[in-house]
Amino acid sequence: MSDPNGIPVSTRMPLARRLHDPHVVYTWLLNLLPEVRTLQTIGAILRIAETDVFALLRWAKNFRGHSR
Repeated sequence: MSDPNGIPVSTRMPLARRLHDPHVVYTWLLNLLPEVRTLQTIGAILRIAETDVFALLRWAKNFRGHSR
């Protein structure tokens, strides 16, 4: 946000020091995940609900070897 050349990740989430609508954030994060059938398969294998975007993204982050 302090970078004068910074760009927002979405037009619905402009660079600003404010909270964004949770539905907008959830939808944006959901779009980072695979499409429906693949997402259902991954969720079933991992025993993670396909609607638990945060758990799926956390798993994906660790799967790629980025363990912060």
